[in-house]
Amino acid sequence: MQLQIQQKNIFSLILILFIESFSFFLVLPILFFLVSRRYDYLPADFTQGTRTLIFAGLVFAPLVAKSLAVTVFSSLSDSYGRRRMLLFCMILNALGCVMVILGILTYSLSLLFLGRFISGAASSSQMIVKAAIADFSQGTQRIRYYSFFFAAGAVALLFGPHIGILLTNIHFLSWFDITTPFWLSLILILCNIILLLEFYRDVSVFQPKNFTIANLVSFTKQNLLQTTFMKICLVVVLSYAAWMMYYINISLFLSTKLNFSNHLVGVFMSY
Repeated sequence: MQLQIQQKNIFSLILILFIESFSFFLVLPILFFLVSRRYDYLPADFTQGTRTLIFAGLVFAPLVAKSLAVTVFSSLSDSYGRRRMLLFCMILNALGCVMVILGILTYSLSLLFLGRFISGAASSSQMIVKAAIADFSQGTQRIRYYSFFFAAGAVALLFGPHIGILLTNIHFLSWFDITTPFWLSLILILCNIILLLEFYRDVSVFQPKNFTIANLVSFTKQNLLQTTFMKICLVVVLSYAAWMMYYINISLFLSTKLNFSNHLVGVFMSY
């Protein structure tokens, strides 16, 4: 019985991670469309420098949100259970996706940024998935499961951007537009919620603890402000920043210097 629960859990967790990662990479190339002069989302009098800053903000907002939320959400999952916190992250991600869609439809830059920030915080679910895998595995078995974890993210990275670009191509289907990838992302999040509720079960018993400001301050001092932890965080943030800066600059170069269309920029970045 325990083996069946473990097999069902690992299958559902890897699938949940794949869908979550896929929904993230699905919309990543579309952000450049929103700041391009070829798309009238931003006011025409916005300079290229302003558009670049907005593009950078849209790319970096999820990273900043995840950096702030991941430790807190992971800690809460130790108290309230992996399943509850995964469900919370999925609902948060759905809310962020809805806000991005509304931001595009209403030409609201603040809604767009807020939606991206919320979705970034929700991506902390990846660390909760890793903690959930550790709950029912050990040794070489855990290493094998973690390899599935990273493979799921890699496959999502390979196919997500391509499909996202395809979903904006009105020549493929007339009703496709800039919001179509976000609608599909929202549908995938709802599928993830069903998958989580139907198949995943916590294998450990979690005892809820009182969550107070004092406890949060104490946790921050004991864990987040340690020199070693802060150095590791700095390395991770700088690594992400280097990748994001390449992503931003190559998109701008292809558009402004080589006159690539939005779709060609998206296709190049997908590859």
